[in-house]
Amino acid sequence: MSGRKRRLAELEGMTESSADAELIRHIEKLRRRIMKGPGSALSPRTDPTPEESWELHLRGLTLSLAPRFAPASIDSILDIFVDRIHRRCPGFGPAENQRILDIGANEGFYSLAMCVGRPDMRVVSLEPDTRNYQLLRRNIALNFPRRIETYRLALWDQSVELELSTHPWVNTISSVAIENLDQSWVDPRVLERQRVPALSLDELARSLDLADLDLIKIDVEGAEAEVLRGGRELLSRTRRVVVEVHGGASRRRCTSILRDLGFVLKLEEAGRFGDLYFRRRRGGMD
Repeated sequence: MSGRKRRLAELEGMTESSADAELIRHIEKLRRRIMKGPGSALSPRTDPTPEESWELHLRGLTLSLAPRFAPASIDSILDIFVDRIHRRCPGFGPAENQRILDIGANEGFYSLAMCVGRPDMRVVSLEPDTRNYQLLRRNIALNFPRRIETYRLALWDQSVELELSTHPWVNTISSVAIENLDQSWVDPRVLERQRVPALSLDELARSLDLADLDLIKIDVEGAEAEVLRGGRELLSRTRRVVVEVHGGASRRRCTSILRDLGFVLKLEEAGRFGDLYFRRRRGGMD
């Protein structure tokens, strides 16, 4: 059994009905067809209307999926619920954290996973892309509306309006720093643009009156160093940070910034893309 087939089988084992398992298989067939065909076969003109949605029931959660994005959504669901990305290091799961800031929440799968079994969990989830934000709000409303706050907002190292690049049918491609991504298969001619408001992390903390945080998760597709540079005050009141890096330069910049702020690198995932797990140095907040 291939690695992907094994992961899909594990995901099907988490579903609540045969209809859910069949939906996963249907979406996977769509993905295989997409991978075989030219990009033009994915024209949004042939997509279902934005109002249509599919629901996947997974271990007590109801995940709302947009048919247009469903193949990419399944990849994200596999990452979060099967591979446990952003939670692979001891101390970074829901049991050890109660106050979380989710930067780059996409459709909300990580925020939801962190709330399972934790009625006292409080999460602030940020997502700048309009379509992803609609899905995020829908998923939060279906599951934990009292535990998770959502804001359509980007973060940067200062308050500014940014141009966000998005992909018309792969909603995991969404970045204000698209040039920092190594996605050779992405045709820049199909990318769409939207203007989004951005604050620095410290400005966000002041506007929301954020107190000390247990954990900040950052997945912002190439803009992670800029986010960190704007958050020195809040980071000084944060116990743990997990940041997905994109390339060697991003890895070095993020590590340098967080070490200067008193964090220790606890786990570094290999490869061009991967998570870095940081914990505040002993003698600080811990």
